[in-house]
Amino acid sequence: MKNVYRISIVATVVLLSVFIAGQRPQVVEKTINVKELVNMDAREFVDIIRNNRLTHIESLGGGEGVDERYRLYRFHFIKNWPRREDIPYLLSLVNSNDRCGALENIYSAFHLKVSQTNRKVSDLSVILLSAIKNGEFHIHSDIGPLEDREGIISWAKAEASKLEP
Repeated sequence: MKNVYRISIVATVVLLSVFIAGQRPQVVEKTINVKELVNMDAREFVDIIRNNRLTHIESLGGGEGVDERYRLYRFHFIKNWPRREDIPYLLSLVNSNDRCGALENIYSAFHLKVSQTNRKVSDLSVILLSAIKNGEFHIHSDIGPLEDREGIISWAKAEASKLEP
C-alpha cells in the first residue's frame, strides 16, 4: 500500500511540474523584420515558424501611411505577401500534422505561455492562404484554426489550377 501511495505522490509531482513549466512565459526565439519577410517565400517563413517556438516580426515603425518599398501599411499589414506562386506549396501543408511555433503579438495584454506556442503547420498554411486571398498579411496573426478554413482551401485550389501552365 505504501508503494502505491509513493507512486501516486511522484506522479502528482511530475504532472504538476509539467503543468507549471507550460505556464511560464515563452521567450522570443527568433526575430525577423519586415524587410527580411517581404523577400522570403512562404517555404522560408514556414521553416522559421517550424523551428522556433515564438517568432517576433519587427515592424518598421508606426504610421497610417504606406511604405511602398516593403509593402507595409496600416501599421502592421504587408500587402501582397505571401505571393500567389506560394499557393501550391501552402496547399501541400493544409493536412499536415506537423507542429510549429507562434507569432508574437506585442499588443496583447497577455504574454504567450510555453504551452500556447505549440501550433499546427496546417493552421499556419491556411492563414497564409487567407493572406494571399485577402491581399494582406498581419504580422501579429494568431496561428489557430480559421472559421472559413474549407472556403479558403477551395479558393486556393481554384487559384492553383490557374497557376499551372
